[in-house]
Amino acid sequence: MLPVPSKQFMLCTLGKTGSSNWKTLLLQLNGKISKEEAANITYPHQKSYWTDNGSLHALLQSEDGAELTDHILKDFYKVTFVRDPLDRLLSAYRDKFTGPSTLPQFEVYRNYSEVICETLHRILREKPDGDLIPDEIYTFIFEETVTYCRSRSPVFVSVGMFFSVLIFTPQDFQGDPLLEEILMNSHFVSMLSLCAHCRHRFDFIGSVETMHSDYLYLQKKLHLEADHLPHIRSTQPGVLSKEEVLYMWEDTPPLFKQFVYRCIADDAAILGYSYSTEAADAENLWFPSHYEGRTDCEVGEH
Repeated sequence: MLPVPSKQFMLCTLGKTGSSNWKTLLLQLNGKISKEEAANITYPHQKSYWTDNGSLHALLQSEDGAELTDHILKDFYKVTFVRDPLDRLLSAYRDKFTGPSTLPQFEVYRNYSEVICETLHRILREKPDGDLIPDEIYTFIFEETVTYCRSRSPVFVSVGMFFSVLIFTPQDFQGDPLLEEILMNSHFVSMLSLCAHCRHRFDFIGSVETMHSDYLYLQKKLHLEADHLPHIRSTQPGVLSKEEVLYMWEDTPPLFKQFVYRCIADDAAILGYSYSTEAADAENLWFPSHYEGRTDCEVGEH
């Protein structure tokens, strides 16, 4: 939750939904950076921007912040942005797992990749859901793990491995802090779980797909001085192209795709996104009992 008191509005940011652009604008509106600095900023997520002692965001995180939080949730104009759930996760995979391993910003995700390999090896070895996971899925995970975990390529994990860990990791596997970080990473988890769309009534829910027109509306509504939303290059150089990642996704087995569609079903249904008949087939698909959607929403609730 990022408030702008001078404009009486607050933004709930979600990973891979334009948050870099919006955070840059909020830093400018809150007087943390100048217009010129906003044009040249490369990493608006830097903690010092948000956690210094004079920061309202820091106050909200303190023990005395509960009353102020209630005031903001009640009286401020509440804004958030969403994105096609599948496109968001494919973008997160592309940005976080396919860059050159020598770049410093990829260090944590290089560690994540090693944990993903270890977790999938354990799932294959122990088969925690027994015969419930179809053999076709186990075979696919096995082939992907053998291919990529032994690779010296910059791509340490495949799209299939990335989704497999998000969907099939049992709760009793989650003793590894890095594994828990992966499963709760704000770029990967359900959008509904991050901003509690069904618990808090947002005044405006925009989307990445309509970001430009949405900004023009909010600019007029909230009297924002900035002529345009800053554009921050969030994808690092050297990552796979969108086309290459999409090809990897298309190359996964149809049954595996159904599990992925089932994973993102709540986000898609409640936030207004729809997929093919292949996704509709996933509605009656068995799903691991340990999987938790982590949402306060019920499908059909708006």
